[in-house]
Amino acid sequence: MKDKDIQQIELLKTMGRAIIDYNMIEEGETVLVCLSGGKDSITLIDLLYKNQKIRIFPKSYNLVAFHITLTKEDTNYKILGDYCRERNIPFYFKLSDLTPFIEKKENHRKNECYICSQIRRKWILDQAEALNIKKIAFGHTLDDIVTTSLMNIFFNRTLASEVPKLSILEDKFCLIRPLAYLSEDRIQSYVKKHNLPVFKSRCTIGDDGRRKKTQKLIDSLLFEFPDIKENIFAAFRNPSNKFLLNNSFNPPDHKGKKYRP
Repeated sequence: MKDKDIQQIELLKTMGRAIIDYNMIEEGETVLVCLSGGKDSITLIDLLYKNQKIRIFPKSYNLVAFHITLTKEDTNYKILGDYCRERNIPFYFKLSDLTPFIEKKENHRKNECYICSQIRRKWILDQAEALNIKKIAFGHTLDDIVTTSLMNIFFNRTLASEVPKLSILEDKFCLIRPLAYLSEDRIQSYVKKHNLPVFKSRCTIGDDGRRKKTQKLIDSLLFEFPDIKENIFAAFRNPSNKFLLNNSFNPPDHKGKKYRP
């Protein structure tokens, strides 16, 4: 067996464990895969497609792909469409330009990544509703979940994470993240060995966003703490509630307002 085949099976097993642990996909279900053109989402749809053939984890399902361009000059959707059609995966796309939304004056001091994600999230839900699909899959990895967890601490003062499975809008849609147990480095290696189509991000914010800065902080700690990502992930998955600061104990300050350090 070739190295890339062994690697593929290993990734399928890891993804399958996450799907089974969180019961992400029901038998016979149709899954809308959000295909950005980055390494994570193309790996997600490639693994889900290949599992349909070799059944590493025992689920039968149908795939539909959806892509949103970040700028009107973006033509990557054509290559992604070819990839999907070669595999008989229905492919839908939306031509858009998100720059005007992000660069609005009132948004300058807000988290641009959050604004962009909320706009795209609405378009994704609109597409899922039009196709009558409940289950929506994102390519978020273990690294993404860890980064979001820390961002919530740094900027939102909350202990909250990016959960592998989440029902929204009174159970109208269910968001899943089958790559939740997979790290970025394993995905990067898979993309390279399997020569998958990956495109450079056209994000106009670049390295200035909060997410990128948080990722750089985590990376700077890896040399001294090589297991830091897995440890943060495990900490949010297994909290010791007894030893967390009790939210019910929030004494007022001298002006009668709730205390905020």
